[in-house]
Amino acid sequence: MKTAYSSAKLAANLTFIACLLLVCGMAYGGSAGLKDGANITNGLDICMEPKHEALNRGAAVPDFNYASNGDDWPGLCQTGQQQSPIDLPEKTNSTLKKIPANQLIKFGAVNATGNAVLRREIDEVEILSAKWANDFSIPVCGGDNIGCLDGSSDSASVEYFSPSIVNMHFHANSEHTRAGTYYGAEAHLVTAITLNGKQRLVVFGTWMDIEGNKTNEFFEVVRPYIDQSNGAACNVVPDNVTFNVSNFLPSNKTYYAYRGSLTTPPCTEGVTWIVFNNPVQMSVPQLKTIYKSNSYTSQPCSNTTQTTNQLCNILGARTNNRVLQNIFDRTIELGVPASSGSASN
Repeated sequence: MKTAYSSAKLAANLTFIACLLLVCGMAYGGSAGLKDGANITNGLDICMEPKHEALNRGAAVPDFNYASNGDDWPGLCQTGQQQSPIDLPEKTNSTLKKIPANQLIKFGAVNATGNAVLRREIDEVEILSAKWANDFSIPVCGGDNIGCLDGSSDSASVEYFSPSIVNMHFHANSEHTRAGTYYGAEAHLVTAITLNGKQRLVVFGTWMDIEGNKTNEFFEVVRPYIDQSNGAACNVVPDNVTFNVSNFLPSNKTYYAYRGSLTTPPCTEGVTWIVFNNPVQMSVPQLKTIYKSNSYTSQPCSNTTQTTNQLCNILGARTNNRVLQNIFDRTIELGVPASSGSASN
């Protein structure tokens, strides 16, 4: 099966796709990030969704870019008081409040089959899946306190929710820092739970460190589907390829937790951030793969009118990390699951 489709190739395969949808007429029950249809069963279905198939028809004007370091991003991106990313302190910092043991996130296996890897016009490599499976459980205290943060007492009532997974994507360099130090990249596993009829986002951040130049096995499985296209595209992953996200996350699950926002426009606040204290390893060539994908970032050409829709490549573009935001009066908390011991790593 071919893994990238131009408009001509897609037209040539309409008959095949129609048959596929008839045969696979099962209700879609996967990622919360895919809502266009009820027959999303594999990576090809994902790439055939109008919003993703359009990536294969050529560059479109992106909604935003990083050329001005976010200074031209509108609304909450400029005025918000709970924006992300932020600088996180060392875990030994005395200002960190430790989350009670009975209110910690319960971690488990996470994997994905029926996948597609997107390269968007906005400097982003994104994994979408028709069949996310996860054993995470997120605590909610007092009915609406996701993660049991903000000084929740150890006697507060706790209810656990299993999140749906929206997507996984990568930023380089890292967005969050630790004591002022950046890592080579940062992966975001975006999840959601529904409280009182409203979807609430919980994002898990994992730092990726190039010190030691060790190959990251998970990223190496994903990498071919990033490399196979230049510029924006939706690349189908064969059905027999599973992305084992569990193998990517650090074995020591000690985590920082705080209230923040999306790190891209519209910079919506009310996001619960979980950032693992321990980075995972990646190689320099793997980091260069992310840099290379970012280098195809486009913006409207300065010598054309807005109506022409003509784009020019942003020379030197390599990174897609938002600048650090003011913490203001927010509290950063530390969760240390029992399996993580004393979080000495």
